[in-house]
Amino acid sequence: MIIRNKLYLAGITTAFLCFLTIGCDKDLLDKFINKGKDVVASDSLNLKINMIVIKDCTGSYLRDTSGKFDFQVCNIERLAGYENGTKVEAYFERLKECKSKDTLIVCKMFHENEGWIEVKDIKKY
Repeated sequence: MIIRNKLYLAGITTAFLCFLTIGCDKDLLDKFINKGKDVVASDSLNLKINMIVIKDCTGSYLRDTSGKFDFQVCNIERLAGYENGTKVEAYFERLKECKSKDTLIVCKMFHENEGWIEVKDIKKY
């Protein structure tokens, strides 16, 4: 009985901490998005958030874990070692425009996104 209660308490604590982490990420992401699409790099918020790598024929993106927002990655070389669907912790900065000539767009499909970002640091989680 005591062991079962301890396991239950550990599970509840873990679930609560995960909820807090996701909530914090969402709040930061909302602030980032609400800055507007015309934010220049020097004025943008820098974020370190759990994201998912998305790669398709339109380019490379980081998607928030809720699946609501995709950000197109300007410096795609930072995603070279990551497969589509990889969960990562990324530190990035919003850009007004991407000046890189190497964004690897190979089709004319539309991929809705929240604008360009520059990945500063990235690692699997």
